[in-house]
Amino acid sequence: MGIRTSASFGGFGGALLAGMLAVTALGGCEDRKEAANQEATGSAAPELVATTLAGDVVRLEDLRGKVVLVNFWLAECGPCLAELPDFDRYYQAHKHEGLEILAINMGQSEDAVRKAIRRIDVTFPMLADPLKITTTRYNVLAAPTSFLVDAEGRLVERINGPMNHQDLTNRLAPLLNDAPADGEAAPAQGDGNAAT
Repeated sequence: MGIRTSASFGGFGGALLAGMLAVTALGGCEDRKEAANQEATGSAAPELVATTLAGDVVRLEDLRGKVVLVNFWLAECGPCLAELPDFDRYYQAHKHEGLEILAINMGQSEDAVRKAIRRIDVTFPMLADPLKITTTRYNVLAAPTSFLVDAEGRLVERINGPMNHQDLTNRLAPLLNDAPADGEAAPAQGDGNAAT
């Protein structure tokens, strides 16, 4: 009888139990992820430790006064590469309103980054994070993951997964309406120099 009782958890019963445990475990992860997202929202965005492929350092503080979309990507990630042309179209239409997009590769080799960049044609900065310092600071575990930073340098939202043009419009338009117009003075904080 004891064997039959334990065997009753096999088949459908075992699958049901495993499914319930998985949902419970995933629900816990989602709760923690949501809590982490809520903690970060409204706080100062972590500083970047990323460079252009030419070796120039890009600092978030230098972009104060602009709305910044920070996107984390991988060279072999299809959804990552598929969303970048939409990002570029949105960037071209709204950069004069104070939008900046920074696409940060998550620690891959310079060769892999260069090959991926050759396959896509974008005009915003494609950056490298070879030591994954920025990736770690932003607690990014999967690609694509994006963050919205307002003109005052505060985290507004974390987006896990790809975005299309409509997603960008829905999320960025309200921030761009609040940002200083291109050429206006950025809010006075720190050295407050906005990049051009």
